[in-house]
Amino acid sequence: MNNKWIIFASIAMLVSVFSVIVHKYINIYNSKKNDLVLAMVFLFVGIFSLFYIIYNNKALYNFSNYKNFKKTMLLAVLLSLIIIIYTVSFSYAVKISPKSCYCNLIVNFNILLTALIGVFLFKEHLNLYSILGLILCFFGLSLIIYNT
Repeated sequence: MNNKWIIFASIAMLVSVFSVIVHKYINIYNSKKNDLVLAMVFLFVGIFSLFYIIYNNKALYNFSNYKNFKKTMLLAVLLSLIIIIYTVSFSYAVKISPKSCYCNLIVNFNILLTALIGVFLFKEHLNLYSILGLILCFFGLSLIIYNT
């Protein structure tokens, strides 16, 4: 079994920690125009992506001839909007919350929703241990939120 996904998931976890820290610093140093700072972040992401596309222009040409190219581009636009909404919402939540870890705790509730949606949309199966783990996560999250 290929376990590279564990490495990449761990990298994503670490990057998400730094993302929360950077959001908090943005709110500390710039409390009035966070929307402009986030727009600049997306501008820089766009510039980096443009460089990546220019560097991989042959792959882009092959990709544009892919039979599902239009559907993939529509999903890419949808994902872009989702990422913008997520980032703005998360940044504002970090700004007004008493502790930034509370925001991350609630956002990471997505594991429960993702598991349930995966069952219905992608026919993924949950075994007894997964279901018990999800229930435990739900109660743990409830306890933390209720006691704060």
